[in-house]
Amino acid sequence: MSNTIHDINSLDKKIQSLKARQKDIEFRLDENLQNLKANYFGMTINSFFGRKKKQKGDFWGDMAGRFMESEKLQAGIGNFVEKMANKLGDFFQGKQ
Repeated sequence: MSNTIHDINSLDKKIQSLKARQKDIEFRLDENLQNLKANYFGMTINSFFGRKKKQKGDFWGDMAGRFMESEKLQAGIGNFVEKMANKLGDFFQGKQ
């Protein structure tokens, strides 16, 4: 504790100060959570596809470019193709 507390009055003032600080922190936390809720979808899209670099006006071309630039998407497609190739290989080995 702080060494400014010497009597019951200074203790009460410190308690009131800490309660006010607590309310301020709770208010800022609530604001931050509201901002997170409001921006979560956009942040998720940006983290998956990458941030949009500039507005070209060609929506489908821009989306195709974002798909092609996305390392996460490329890794996911690579994993999917690898699993499908393994399953097809197992299927054909079982047939022959």
